[in-house]
Amino acid sequence: MSGLFLLLCAVGMAIQGAFILVERKGDFKRALVLKTIASVVFIIIGFYCMPNCPDSRRAWLVVAGLIMGGVGDFFLNLQFVVKEELAQKIFIIGALAFYAGHIIYMVSMAPFERELLVANLLITAVITGIILFFVYKGKEIPLGLKIFGFFYIGAVALITMVALARYYLNPASTASIIVAAGAALFTASDVVLIYDMFGEKKPWMRTANLVLYYSAQLIIASSLLFVM
Repeated sequence: MSGLFLLLCAVGMAIQGAFILVERKGDFKRALVLKTIASVVFIIIGFYCMPNCPDSRRAWLVVAGLIMGGVGDFFLNLQFVVKEELAQKIFIIGALAFYAGHIIYMVSMAPFERELLVANLLITAVITGIILFFVYKGKEIPLGLKIFGFFYIGAVALITMVALARYYLNPASTASIIVAAGAALFTASDVVLIYDMFGEKKPWMRTANLVLYYSAQLIIASSLLFVM
């Protein structure tokens, strides 16, 4: 990894840290600006890493996923700035942007290992079901959100399983294990987010969610530096 790559990662994490502090103070307009800049940084990192990826198709898909993450970041924080009657619609747009990003990351892993694809789907469904059973337990969450949560978390869990399967079949695929790590952090971030939204709110949850999420984006962007 080059010094510029590490510098960009450090700058991104620093801005993300500033965003967390500003958001805690309730200054949501400044927080929106900082969050957007932090998102632009990981998109820039994706573009910076692209020339090192021999598979241009995968590189463009990963960058597209990063861009959708940036769009999701903007709208999920915009909801705290707009009028209350618009907040829910803005939140839905942000959540759908993130989901689209997860799907794009999944497509970037194609072609899939057919001999393990069915097993990956079954294992992912079981793992997602178990995770959400404990996450949803004792919480009043609308059925529509529960179903969306299953497919949302299931998407990043499936990316993890597919990436692990590829690494299992080809240990030389360093990028696969890196993508798996990033997707696993995404899953952890989303679980913490659900607890923070619908469970007993604790100050550390929002910070943990944001740190896990940003780390996941940086790790997935960095996978372009390695052989898939």
